[in-house]
Amino acid sequence: MSKEEKKYWLKKYLLDMFERVLCTFAEALLGAIGACATFGEVNWGIALSTAGFASLITVLKCLAAKKTGDTDTASLVD
Repeated sequence: MSKEEKKYWLKKYLLDMFERVLCTFAEALLGAIGACATFGEVNWGIALSTAGFASLITVLKCLAAKKTGDTDTASLVD
């Protein structure tokens, strides 16, 4: 693989991972807000830390996926 091909692959992979992390953060934040809102007021510290932790797990999953499945994406499956 040439240097340009590696650069293209890395950019594609990182964009894929960024999209997954951003979506996970938004989904977890909305879920935490919804859960907190049913009990009264939203605890932003808990909501943001929950979303941040979910995003960290997604990054780890994407890094692990690089070794399995389609190695050109951050997906665990082909």
